[in-house]
Amino acid sequence: MNQLIHCAARLLDKKQKAVGGGVLISNNRVLTCAHVVNTALDLDANNTLMPNGSILVDFPLLAQGGRHYSRVVFFHFDPANQAEDVAVLELQTKPKGCTPATFCSDVDLYGFKFEAYGYADGYETGAWSEGKLGRIDALGLLQLTNTEITGYAVEPGFSGTPVWVGQLSAVAGIVVSSDKDPNTRVSFLIPTAKLASRYPDLSGLVRSKSHSRLIEEELASVAGVGKHQIRISEAAHGKFRWRGGIAPVQFGLLWKGRTDFLIAYEPAQTRCRDVSDALLRAAIHGSGGTLFVAEPDRWKERSTEIVNKCLGTNWDRSSPSLAAATARTWGLQPLTEYEDAEYLVEKEYSPTELSSILNTVMDLVLLERLSEFASEMLVDGKSGELAMTIESELATEMWVVWQEWEATLRDQPELLSHFFRVMMSKADVKQLQFAQARVGLHTLVPCLLRSVIFALAIRVCLPWDFRPVMDERHANIVARHGYAHLCGLQLIEAVMIVQKVQSLMWETDYVILPHFTDPGEDIPSLSKSFMNGESKFSRLDKPTAGSPLFLTGDGAFLRAILAGKHDLQAHLQGVVAKWITRQEKEIDQAVEGAAHAS
Repeated sequence: MNQLIHCAARLLDKKQKAVGGGVLISNNRVLTCAHVVNTALDLDANNTLMPNGSILVDFPLLAQGGRHYSRVVFFHFDPANQAEDVAVLELQTKPKGCTPATFCSDVDLYGFKFEAYGYADGYETGAWSEGKLGRIDALGLLQLTNTEITGYAVEPGFSGTPVWVGQLSAVAGIVVSSDKDPNTRVSFLIPTAKLASRYPDLSGLVRSKSHSRLIEEELASVAGVGKHQIRISEAAHGKFRWRGGIAPVQFGLLWKGRTDFLIAYEPAQTRCRDVSDALLRAAIHGSGGTLFVAEPDRWKERSTEIVNKCLGTNWDRSSPSLAAATARTWGLQPLTEYEDAEYLVEKEYSPTELSSILNTVMDLVLLERLSEFASEMLVDGKSGELAMTIESELATEMWVVWQEWEATLRDQPELLSHFFRVMMSKADVKQLQFAQARVGLHTLVPCLLRSVIFALAIRVCLPWDFRPVMDERHANIVARHGYAHLCGLQLIEAVMIVQKVQSLMWETDYVILPHFTDPGEDIPSLSKSFMNGESKFSRLDKPTAGSPLFLTGDGAFLRAILAGKHDLQAHLQGVVAKWITRQEKEIDQAVEGAAHAS
């Protein structure tokens, strides 16, 4: 986003009215569409000859950018082919504070989120548009879709504007057209590769390596290790394949042979990938520290509502089934008692509430299925195969089921009860309990469940991308208390720890998740003290450089780390020191207050 502010240009006509956008590609050159140039100079719309004349250009997102006259130095236009619509302007003066854009081209951009700042009719000062990138069409254009009903769509006036992909910190191309039917909220861009083929000078701004390879090298540089020591895990789930550079980024960057760093730069977008990812993390997790880095999306007010409903007064901690307990919290009948959809109709749930119920229960059913699967693998002595098998078998199965039912239930919520019956038939908790009885409570099974449940619980109660990875020591603490506590307690405990650190999240880009001090600490009692606001910092470890860490905010610091512009370890130590100082100050204040009270 910051780079886009420094490179997004606007073209004005002779009446100084905005006619389109452009993007700075050198100290004094701006890339735009040829048809925008024709409009700015009041030429025939089908003009294909190199125009003469001066065009006024400014940088509306940057106050010091100023206004600059320019001349056309490159013009390539075929009115019958929108992909052949490229022009370059040369500014007479260099704009202050502006920086040429970075482009990406060799990454499959399907499903990436984009942002664009354009100048639709009536909004000449500009407006932001957001959505998702689609696929390349027969002309070589990349489709843009504004996925939200509210907000501005990409429409006439956006032509020539750069399309920014935040996950890659780069421009994917420039807008060239929009669908004639505004209700479709679809538009098109000329992708970087096509632009570079017409204007070769652009190649110098294009990343020549895939995004995953770049991150591997940058992380290796930051960590001071050889490039071969970091490899990004590739994965494919049956019919559904993670595409391009985003695939391993969604999955997480996994060190080869060690787990000092575990970074999820772009959170996964489906529950199936989320849960299998969490289980894999737990399976490969070693005794070393883990650094977890995430770039959250916008926080949603709905998260608080979900927390409140998941932690209602009717929450049944003793239930053998997380899904059943959640259903009762929502006021639903036991899942096995559904005969038809009449009960749901009587409850008069809104579509939004039904969607929340579906999402929550689906998450928990998936968790139970994963738990069963993990136990079966461990009973058979196949713990080493767990991480490999989870992807090919369970993930494929659950992904297909999820796709089918999500599509059906979106328009027919009355089928929700049938959905519950079908899914619960695959989550036989008795099998899990039998498996645990064979392997005992103090084996890897509770540790795996602990890590998965915690990661999943956080995501159920808060936005999807807030998913901590607990260390092995914390997992062992809960393992001592057995599966009974895991069933009903972990959602509650997860929420309380989040509440404890949430205030820090709004003040800084870093949140360090504390560990319990005493491995013998009574988890239920400690959780109750959290709930009652009686928790004391003396019960928590002081964080160290190996503690799990969350990075929030706009991701600028993460990109600086990946670019090697910051010493990560030194900065982390500073963050830790600041955190400790804050906690000690609060403890001193509490002690002083208690002394005055006595």
